[in-house]
Amino acid sequence: MTLPDNEPTRKQRFSAALALAGMTLKHWRTEVYPVSEQHINQVLNGERVASAELNAAIDAVIEKYLPADAA
Repeated sequence: MTLPDNEPTRKQRFSAALALAGMTLKHWRTEVYPVSEQHINQVLNGERVASAELNAAIDAVIEKYLPADAA
């Protein structure tokens, strides 16, 4: 499955949200939600299934900094 060019991936949205928060992925994964770099990258690349808690943490950052109704 491919996404249209105008539709950012979850990984892109998460990265953009972190940038807007002034936070690096390293900071987020060590201070906000402790998870290994390998695991978070595999989750964001769709190579591994995340726990409900990790999905909620990722979605919370995206929603806070890139709310759906702002589009």
